[in-house]
Amino acid sequence: MQLPKHDGIRIVTPSRMRHEVISKRTFGLFPSAIVCVEDTEYDDYAKYVPEKQILPHPKFGGYGEIYNWILETVPDEVIFIPDDDIVCGWSYVGRRTVKYTDPKDALQIVINSANIAKTIGARQWGYGASPNPISYSPFNSLDFVGVCCGASGVIGKNLGHDTKITLVGDADFSLQQLIKNRIVYIDLRYHFATVQFMTQAGGNTAYRSEERLKKEHDFLKRKWGKYIGEGTIGVTKVQNVKRRQS
Repeated sequence: MQLPKHDGIRIVTPSRMRHEVISKRTFGLFPSAIVCVEDTEYDDYAKYVPEKQILPHPKFGGYGEIYNWILETVPDEVIFIPDDDIVCGWSYVGRRTVKYTDPKDALQIVINSANIAKTIGARQWGYGASPNPISYSPFNSLDFVGVCCGASGVIGKNLGHDTKITLVGDADFSLQQLIKNRIVYIDLRYHFATVQFMTQAGGNTAYRSEERLKKEHDFLKRKWGKYIGEGTIGVTKVQNVKRRQS
């Protein structure tokens, strides 16, 4: 694959029915990204994304299958997989929050995070999930046992998403990482902001409902027990996970 890489990192964003806005969102912030779309949408996305940066996939039933297909198809070991609806990055450090809209700044955040993750032996990295800077604590700026969601990266291909889950697979995947590799790396100093997922079109909207979210959350509770906590609608929390020596 002769597309841009940065410090060995390939950026791939799966997208669905958002061709008209992709260049104003994730592809605008990460213009070197590969945009992974269903093959039936190739022509629509080619109007907004260079064809060499479009990776078509066959029809799948949900995000987990697409994520696994990306890991199987893209040969690189280090892959950053942001959602397709990211509009900017934020830093919560210091007296004032700082907004990042320059692609060079966003890319540098990702490169730094990937390098730290590799250094400490984590096979997955991510960022703070809360859009509210008040939730950030300077005394708890890193997390090693949480959920990597929204904009996350993976190092290696030894694990995949549970394809029985469509909407809340991030929590399951991070728990798999914690069982297998004992650690994830989440930099809570940064947050990649997205459009409100419950109202926008495209993406997982066709599958999303409060009933299905509850059903999948209950599935995770049965699978993981006490390690799944109660979150707000659409958010599943990982809790009670303690690091132990292997």
